[in-house]
Formats: sequence, C-alpha cells, structure tokens
Amino acid sequence: EEFGNANPDIGYTQGMNYVAATLVLKFHPREDTARKKFNEVLLQFNGFWSDDFPLLKVGIWLYQRLAERHLPNLYNHFERCGVEAMSFLPNGWLSLCGKWL
Repeated sequence: EEFGNANPDIGYTQGMNYVAATLVLKFHPREDTARKKFNEVLLQFNGFWSDDFPLLKVGIWLYQRLAERHLPNLYNHFERCGVEAMSFLPNGWLSLCGKWL
C-alpha cells in the first residue's frame, strides 16, 4: 500500500506481494532494508507492473521467439493445445525473481 501511494503511476498490482515476501524473509528482521530493496526492485522493473504491463509483453514476445527457434516441438505442442505463454510465464518469472533476490 505504501509503495502504491508513493508511486500512483504504478500503484499496486497482483504479484508484488511475492517480491515483498521474498525481501521480508531475506532481510528479516531489518524491515527498513526490505522496504528499501522492495522500492528499488519495483522501480527498476516497473514495466512488469505499470499500466498495460509493457515489460511483461516484451518478455512474452521474446520467450515466444526463443521457444519457437530453440524448442520447436514444445512451442508447436503449446500452439496446438492453445496454451498461451501468458498463462504460465508470469508465475514462473515471479518464482525466478524470488530465487534471484
């Protein structure tokens, strides 16, 4: 809520809580450090959360091109089954983000 109020152009969106929880666990009991790192991460990667999710769209487009080129069997299988990258990539990226932090 604090971040959303201080950054109304981004606000609060689903998924920010994963980043916040990871940082709280990593920097426990230093809440002030976790809060500072949370702000830094969200401002650096704000395209994942800002209106229309521009960084997310670029990432999905890049994933699709790479999968089509390097994992053609998997890519074609997903296409035939109607599985859209948007249905699994955001959760996967949030998990990776938690590992990186």
